[in-house]
Order: sequence, then C-alpha cells, then structure tokens
Amino acid sequence: MRSITTLRIAVVANLLAIAATIAASIVLADDLPPELAAWVDEHRAGPPAPLLLEALKGVVGMLLFTLVGSVGMLCRKSWGAWCFLVATVAGYITSAMMTGPQVSNHLVSILDDTTVILSGFIIGIAFFSDALKRTSAPPPLPEWGLDEKASQTPNQALQTTPMTRSVYEKTVEFGDPQRGV
Repeated sequence: MRSITTLRIAVVANLLAIAATIAASIVLADDLPPELAAWVDEHRAGPPAPLLLEALKGVVGMLLFTLVGSVGMLCRKSWGAWCFLVATVAGYITSAMMTGPQVSNHLVSILDDTTVILSGFIIGIAFFSDALKRTSAPPPLPEWGLDEKASQTPNQALQTTPMTRSVYEKTVEFGDPQRGV
C-alpha cells in the first residue's frame, strides 16, 4: 500500500476515534463504579469558572486546529502535517497540565488511547515518509516489451513507419512517375 493511502486511512480513523471519544465521554460520564465515583466527587475541586472557560476555548481551538491539519494532510499539503503536530503536542501538554489525574470509563480510556496511538502514527508517516511529497512528473509507465518506437516522438515514429497505402492511393495522390503524370 502506498504511504499516502496509509496516511489518509489513519487520518480518517483518527477523526472517527476523536468523535467517538467525545461522544463516549459525554454519554458515559456518570458510568463509574461507586468507589471511583465517590473518589471523583471528593477530589473534584476543579478550576475556577473563568479558568474553566479559557480551558474550554483552548480545547475547542486545538480540535479545530487538528481538523484543519487533518484536512490539509488529506489534500497532501505539508502545512497540514505541521498544523496537526502543533495541535497534538500543544493539546496533550495543556490537557495534562490542566486536568491532572483522570478517572473515566474503560471505553473512554480505550478510545482516548487509540487517538494517541493514531496521532503518533500519523505524525510518523507525515514526516518520515514520502506521503506528502509531490512529484512533478507522473509515475513512470510499466514497460511491457515495448519496442524502440515507444520512446520516439510521434513524428519520428511516423517517419520510420512503412507506408501501407495501396498503389492506387499513391497514384491518385502523387501521380504516376513512369507516365510523367
């Protein structure tokens, strides 16, 4: 499989995994065992409201930047890889600093880990393969026993091609040199 195809599949899978993680974290937010739910309620002091609003703006910004980078990589733009890299690194650093320890449902944790793995895979393919490098010439055609005329220009090939017209056609067009016509 070509590296661009692998990159595109990974980008689409990552976007689907991000959407599934967000949906699962909303739906399964209160689906914890009683002991863990009690611990979360006890330790959930949370940041003050203005700081929470700023964190939410940052998360939405990083998600949009990730989306822009993903679309850029799907269109084979190198700036898309840089947008994706910046959004991924900044997103993970700020989320680790802002949230601290996290307790979540096992399905949410699996989906979140999947997005982390896919993000690393995407960054590896985008920067360390030829997936985003465009070539100016189309890929070479396979050679299936073509003769030397295939490498000639059309005019050269016509000059070496034997004439297959009938004597009558030649006589009508050029005249008959033996009769002087």
